[in-house]
Amino acid sequence: MTPLPQQPLLPPVFVDPPDGLDESWKHGFLLIGHGDWQPLSDGDLAEVYREATLRLIDAAILSGELWRSSFPALFMCRHTLELYLKSIVPDWRKLSKTGKGTKPNRHDIGILAATLRDLLNPRYPADQVEALCSFLEDFDRLDPKAMAFRFADGARNSFEKSQPHQTPPVELWVDFRNLRASISAVFDALEKLPCVHSARCP
Repeated sequence: MTPLPQQPLLPPVFVDPPDGLDESWKHGFLLIGHGDWQPLSDGDLAEVYREATLRLIDAAILSGELWRSSFPALFMCRHTLELYLKSIVPDWRKLSKTGKGTKPNRHDIGILAATLRDLLNPRYPADQVEALCSFLEDFDRLDPKAMAFRFADGARNSFEKSQPHQTPPVELWVDFRNLRASISAVFDALEKLPCVHSARCP
């Protein structure tokens, strides 16, 4: 049996800021207020998750072993979509209180997509709005609580017995090449909306 690593042999990760810390230190970052403060807006955070998501999808396709990256990639897609929506939809925290189920679901992208549809319909062609929001709602149907692709029992815990109509099909083929093309187009669309960084649509 391989022994567990001893603490002195593990290089420390979380330490007090070193003396002489300045912009030349490129191998780490300064975590302030236990993560309560960070220099990125909601829209900026969506952008960095977008980059990581697309890299993961590309690496998965290149590997030829998609099963190894399938759940992480789908979770990252969903999480990035949620970040974009929360940077766009005004007062999304109030909307989460009216979501599905008995408890507030702060990860409900279905209600965010419905609100986005209302915001965009007067400003953009209806078929484009519908294509965008239908794509978002597909992710909501498969993972309504942001748990299905995170945990071994995530899907089981995501679908309540009181909502049998939400149960997804037993088998679905997920085409990662199509995922790459579609998710990139959706990220582009969400990022280019004029309200993405201000959380206020014109």
